[in-house]
Amino acid sequence: MDIAAYLQSHKDITLSEAQRAAVTHPGGLLLLAVPGAGKTTVVAARIAHLLLNKGISASALRTLTFSREGARDMERRFNGLFGELVPKSPAFSTIHAFCYRLLRRQAGRAGLPELLTDGGQAEIFRGLFREASGRFGDDDFIDSLARCYGLILNRLERPEARHNTEFGIPGLNELCLGYERYKAEHGLMDFDDMLTGALQLLRSRPQLTEALKKATPYLLLDEAQDTTALQHAIIEEIAQPERLFMVGDEDQSIYGFRGTSTRLMLNLPERYPGIAVLKTEESFRLTPQVCAAAERLIGLSANRFDKQLYTARPDGPPVEYLPLKEGEDQGEVVARRLQALSPGERAAVLYRNNPSAFGVADALSRAGIDFYIREQKIRLKRLGIVADLLSFFALSYNPGDLNAFSRVYYKMGAYISRQMLDFALGNTPAGGSVFDTLCDAPTEGMSTARVVYAGRQIARLRGLPSPRALEVMLDDLGYLDFLTQRAGGGLRLEQDAQLLDALRSIALRYPKVEDFLDRIDQLDDLLAQHADHRNAPVTLSTIHSTKGMEFDHVLVVDFLDGVLPSAQAIGEAAEGNHAPLEEEVRLGYVAVTRAIRSLCLICPTAIGERTLTPSRFIPVLMGKPVVHPEAAHPLVGRQVEHRFFGIGEITAVNEPGRSFTAHFGKLGSKLLHLSVLDNTRIIKMLEP
Repeated sequence: MDIAAYLQSHKDITLSEAQRAAVTHPGGLLLLAVPGAGKTTVVAARIAHLLLNKGISASALRTLTFSREGARDMERRFNGLFGELVPKSPAFSTIHAFCYRLLRRQAGRAGLPELLTDGGQAEIFRGLFREASGRFGDDDFIDSLARCYGLILNRLERPEARHNTEFGIPGLNELCLGYERYKAEHGLMDFDDMLTGALQLLRSRPQLTEALKKATPYLLLDEAQDTTALQHAIIEEIAQPERLFMVGDEDQSIYGFRGTSTRLMLNLPERYPGIAVLKTEESFRLTPQVCAAAERLIGLSANRFDKQLYTARPDGPPVEYLPLKEGEDQGEVVARRLQALSPGERAAVLYRNNPSAFGVADALSRAGIDFYIREQKIRLKRLGIVADLLSFFALSYNPGDLNAFSRVYYKMGAYISRQMLDFALGNTPAGGSVFDTLCDAPTEGMSTARVVYAGRQIARLRGLPSPRALEVMLDDLGYLDFLTQRAGGGLRLEQDAQLLDALRSIALRYPKVEDFLDRIDQLDDLLAQHADHRNAPVTLSTIHSTKGMEFDHVLVVDFLDGVLPSAQAIGEAAEGNHAPLEEEVRLGYVAVTRAIRSLCLICPTAIGERTLTPSRFIPVLMGKPVVHPEAAHPLVGRQVEHRFFGIGEITAVNEPGRSFTAHFGKLGSKLLHLSVLDNTRIIKMLEP
């Protein structure tokens, strides 16, 4: 059967020559598919070719992909195109689902350990952290712990073989090993255990591995660039190279935090000698304007296959760069743009980090624009910083709120110990002040003056305008000191800064403290409601969550240096490690290639008194000369004294990224925001 002719006559789909070659290739194949290249159609057509032309049974085919949504989409696409021609569809599943079924079959009557949910995993890590440190782990910190553990395993590494300092989490190795002991003792497994257990089983049971190869000799792997080293090792065990079909695009590899790497994709031809490499380089989605911008951006990446993105679509509008005027609200600008949508059009507001969604969601709700938010778990009050700030406000209204005090007692620069906390919990009378109680604590070396000062600053909060109250918490109470010490520089500090910017924006719109607190509650309710509005014309999403999707109009917000690309990636590139910055390039590439008709890049200029800098990717996307201001800067070589890190020397400055790198002896290099130099309580420049 001529699959291409059938698609043309029955489905009005015309396959290009490159697509036809991929469908009918007789051996093992790695297909490199650019954004909008119709890869799902090609995979479906390849399966139909094997079933209808090569006499392969559906049970001899297995299609694996990265996500459940991707597997369901592939199955829907195949059945929609060829379901009427085949009596039985082949299996479509995620790699995790395949591994789980394999383990369950082998376990037999004995059964598998109980599967942990994300919430169950978080509670185990939280308990281990509390036991080790005596502190409560915020949701975002516990999520970081779990992600780091998964990353280590997906790199095919072991926690005990790692350096504790790599992820900036003290005691990470011990926490990970404690987590593994807890699972073993309580008969539990998590999603990563599905993969590690399956790989162990396959490597220890060669007869089982051979039986799998014979039973399903034809293996199709979709989204190969999203597959980790651990997952690739599983594929390698069950694949017959001459019958393996892989589809991917290393230019869209953006999940390094999960253990993916372009190196894994680039090495596939070496891992499977004799496998052919074909390219589908024509995009059927992008306009020439977006295509040219995306091609310029991805050209900044050095580690990639040689391919050229092009399109035959008619011209569209120019790519738009929109720097906001001073005082102009980003959310309101987005809302005005989206109000002009025609019926039936779909738009997406994309951002690097979740805090960007809060101001946009606020503006869309006030404008009456329906939207769908893809990150269903995103809530302001679930974020550790927001929960801390709400606790400070709670203490302002009720200085005897022991729950609020227990959360923030060590975060306010008053040097309150766990012993002092216990005294306060046991001795604060109903209706009394925890700060008054602490002044009577029989604790040697306690600074009563610091406790009194902290109590007075907290009491002020409810009477101040919201923006000023936030600054009192951050500066006068020392909460910013705590965040800086906790983060130790790098990505965590950068993400904290963006969340604080989002809170400042909300505070500026709602200057009365009561209104500010009410709006946080309302936004959480709003986000929860709109997580179900899947058919809304507007989608709010991180860039990571929209890979594989497309929209008529795309607006990328907070397209700023220090956000996209991240300050951490900029700093590491300045020190010679360009891999993180290349992933930022790929992330930007994924963002702009979601657009079918129009693309708008939006850059705020300031939040309050803080000046913001447009992304260094914008000149590239707009086709303008690129200026690299990372040249020598007067600060380089200057010595600084940091409150927590001691004496150090500034080794690199990135002014557009609002960051600098300083080396602090045995503590190594730390990436810090330039704005910290304005706070002499944290860091001081030493005389040359």
